[in-house]
Amino acid sequence: DNSGNFTIRNVDENAVLVISYIGYTDREIAAKSQMGAVKLSPSAGTLSDVVVTGYTNYTKTQSAAASSLVSADKINDVVGLTLDQILQGRVPGMSVISSSGQPGQSATTVIRGIGSINGSTAPLYVLDGVPIESNYFQAINPEDIESATVLKDASAKALYGSRGSNGVIVLVSKKGKAGRVSVNYSSQYGFSNLSRPNFVMMNTEQRLQFEEEIGVSFNRNLGPGWVYSPKNPNYTSGTPAFRQRADFILDSLRQINTDWRDEFFQKGKFQEQQVSISGGNEKVRFYNSLNYYDQEGVAKRTGQQRYALRSNLDFNDGKFSGSTNLSIGYSQSSFTENVAGTANGSAMASVYYALPYEQ
Repeated sequence: DNSGNFTIRNVDENAVLVISYIGYTDREIAAKSQMGAVKLSPSAGTLSDVVVTGYTNYTKTQSAAASSLVSADKINDVVGLTLDQILQGRVPGMSVISSSGQPGQSATTVIRGIGSINGSTAPLYVLDGVPIESNYFQAINPEDIESATVLKDASAKALYGSRGSNGVIVLVSKKGKAGRVSVNYSSQYGFSNLSRPNFVMMNTEQRLQFEEEIGVSFNRNLGPGWVYSPKNPNYTSGTPAFRQRADFILDSLRQINTDWRDEFFQKGKFQEQQVSISGGNEKVRFYNSLNYYDQEGVAKRTGQQRYALRSNLDFNDGKFSGSTNLSIGYSQSSFTENVAGTANGSAMASVYYALPYEQ
């Protein structure tokens, strides 16, 4: 039963009883009439061999399903990403593609390939037995996740029906452990920079000279560097007032030297503050955490702020057992539009086409 009491009938006198439980070392004892209390020793290293399917738990040797498990240490060794982005490159055969580098953007995840032109290929996400949508990851603190099990084959559909036809990702949040109360605090700071291309943008003087050279060589008008150039036949044949105005315009343009990368991009800073408290006894165990995350994007006026609170309580008094999982999250994100567009459709792409003498 839930208290650990058990009765075995008609057992051979030479039988060996194997007792196992998640997170504990298996123990083998000889079966006899009065066995007394049997205690298991905790084993932190066995959790990576557990496959969580949603209905029950198996060890990898007991499970015939195609699955992969990502443990908490691998989830927590990166920062600045949503939970689905963290899984990128950690599960064989699973494709995770970020639609944008902007903070808080969800990724496109494909586990079982593309089976429909118009249908969705997104897997089913299950957190502590409750199905969730991928956009919910913006408000989830990845440090609250104990493990992520990716179910790839038909067993996922057998367990979850048609919703699991594209695969299932089963997430398990952290729980309290019996023993002394543990308080953990972590603080992280960092920054991100836009990678610079392997070419140097022209300044205003270079751009005007380039326009003048193109005009002289090919008689093509690329801008004021040729229109108001003293080498332009229209300049030499123009009136004194026109030449004076042309010289004034060129001198005015030379006073402007705009680096449009600095106008649109910045050094993105981020910080994260995390505090958690866990503990309990044999009957009641708890895990509480509070998280604050603030990230600036490398594009100006983009970023994400997240507040996340989680409280998990598990109890077992012998007759009754249960658990309560409370999760409260608030996320605010700022995005730019059409970052994947061309020069005509995206301000981000236009950075390398804008002229240095423009304002």
